Amino acid sequence: MNETPTPNDGSNGTSREKRAVQKQDIRRQIEQLENRLKQVNQRDQQEARKRDTQLKIVAGAILLADIEAGNTDRAKVVAMFKRGAIRERDMKLLQEEGWLKDE
Repeated sequence: MNETPTPNDGSNGTSREKRAVQKQDIRRQIEQLENRLKQVNQRDQQEARKRDTQLKIVAGAILLADIEAGNTDRAKVVAMFKRGAIRERDMKLLQEEGWLKDE
């Protein structure tokens, strides 16, 4: 057999190819981890929005029940609605439900 041993000084093509493949594998793993992190962050944001919505629903229900029971002055609540930074569609809903007069 006339096989000449290849020097293992890192100058052969196989070593470079292995490193290139390793780098590509690492890049792929980084991309996968970044995607997983993005998904986790999105789930966290969705949970935060869900909890915020639940809080608003509960607070609103408590406020409405308190008004209906006569414990909270409706005029103060209406003034609060008017002061608040609410969207046009919110104003329309409050008007349709009789909370605000057409303005």
